[in-house]
Amino acid sequence: MFRQVEADGQPLVVTDHGRPCVEVRPYRPAAPSAADPLEPLRGTVLRFDDPFAPVGENDWEALA
Repeated sequence: MFRQVEADGQPLVVTDHGRPCVEVRPYRPAAPSAADPLEPLRGTVLRFDDPFAPVGENDWEALA
């Protein structure tokens, strides 16, 4: 079974009493960008004035 999936590239669904329970499919390595989930966010911060400035309770909209 495994060699057949490897050879033709088609997934194989294994059933248990007629219900699909396992899918065997060929391994495909992830794309390089998928390895780092933060990659799409790189370079998107436009301005970060003072990251160490204290934040008061009145600065949070959710607490107002």
